Amino acid sequence: MKKVISMLLVIMMFFTFACACDKKDDDPTLSTVKTEDVNKGRLLKDYIDINQTGKYMITTEMVMEDGTTIPVTIIISGPTKKMLTLNMPLEDGTQLPISVVLNGAKKILLFSSLRTYGEIGEQQMSDLTSFLKGAYIQLNALSFVDEGTVDVNGITYSYEDYTNPASQQVSRFLFKDGKLVMKGSVSTDGIASEYQKFTISGNVTDDMFVIPSEYRNDPEEVGKFVSQIDQPAS
Repeated sequence: MKKVISMLLVIMMFFTFACACDKKDDDPTLSTVKTEDVNKGRLLKDYIDINQTGKYMITTEMVMEDGTTIPVTIIISGPTKKMLTLNMPLEDGTQLPISVVLNGAKKILLFSSLRTYGEIGEQQMSDLTSFLKGAYIQLNALSFVDEGTVDVNGITYSYEDYTNPASQQVSRFLFKDGKLVMKGSVSTDGIASEYQKFTISGNVTDDMFVIPSEYRNDPEEVGKFVSQIDQPAS
């Protein structure tokens, strides 16, 4: 399960660039870091507004060391409804779409391709559930640094750089035709890299957290899968 453990670490590191994970404060509309309204009129402003509603969807992707691309979606709907969907890489090279759903006190693991789901315990899937419990992308906590244009793979994008005052990490947001499309990191020497797809949408409804009636509740099957993931990497 080395690939699974590695993927979890990559996801957590990626969202550290613009994520406040304070479990003591579970309000996605508040930030412990206050900044001046330096973002007004800038390209990221519309996405900051969506973010501050507390209901938003982030779509991105992870590229693993072996070149495998893993699509990732995070859905936040207020302080009690959160979902993380990704394609779990399996040892045979295939990918299994799974969703970890937090809905109030319930923690559910869902397999869309198998139409199966089951509630998981407090200690199961600890890496993913712990991350999701406290994960909010708090764009209003970021401070504007710089803007300009940059060529990536032969395409010209507008960019805006922001720093997280709490961590001093700088993120670069890329825009095409005024729309946010990618996000990367900027090193201390000013070099930007690790660009990945990154979009934010406000099209979130509570229906997204309702399990379809045709899905089978199979805690035993879900439990077997979780036990495999929780095995230490060898």
